[in-house]
Amino acid sequence: MPEWSVHILFIVMRWAHLMGSTLLIGGTLFFEFVVPRAIDDLKMESQLGITARLRWVFRRIVWTCVIVLPITGAFSLIRQWPAYVSADGKWSPAFPWAIAHMAIGMVAVILSVALVIGRSVPEKSRQWMKFNLMILMAVMFIASASRHVRLYTREKMLREGLHPPTSPVPYINP
Repeated sequence: MPEWSVHILFIVMRWAHLMGSTLLIGGTLFFEFVVPRAIDDLKMESQLGITARLRWVFRRIVWTCVIVLPITGAFSLIRQWPAYVSADGKWSPAFPWAIAHMAIGMVAVILSVALVIGRSVPEKSRQWMKFNLMILMAVMFIASASRHVRLYTREKMLREGLHPPTSPVPYINP
């Protein structure tokens, strides 16, 4: 595979991961803050109809994110693996952050699916939506922390004259 195509592949994967995350978080924010205020003055049957229709549309976004986020996250993990685990099997300081990002991110995605699956709106869906929004925000923070720790560790190694790990993918270095 030519070097330029490897670079493009990882750029597209990162972009798709960010887009999937943005759609999931943005949709959750929309349901939590915009929809209730927009339909507050309507009759209950109209509110239920609008909510059901929006939920049906959001379901497609959630299912797209369920497919896109793990695939693009796996590409990122493969690229960054040497920055998380050394050749002798030692974890870097960023590794627990990466694991937390993946684990809590999966919880958020599963909860998102649970909120849109089925024909009827789940009981206490607004409370669950708020809870899921907090989880999604935590996942964003943990991703940022993981990246910061990974980059700081790399910079520290360079300052100390050590060679930071390289990517298993040819021509790509973290």
